[in-house]
Amino acid sequence: MKHEQYLDYLRYEKRFSPHTLTAYESDMGQFVEFLQKTYELSDPGEIRYTRPLVDG
Repeated sequence: MKHEQYLDYLRYEKRFSPHTLTAYESDMGQFVEFLQKTYELSDPGEIRYTRPLVDG
């Protein structure tokens, strides 16, 4: 799910407030920037879950 679709889901299905949506959008943007810089990705869609983060 792309972040715009996720925000639409929160807006229309979960009925989050505009202030909450603005905060979520900002946080997601910062997270994408972090991933792009840290992992040198040009497209956040390149990220794939491949293994558990914690053994157990």
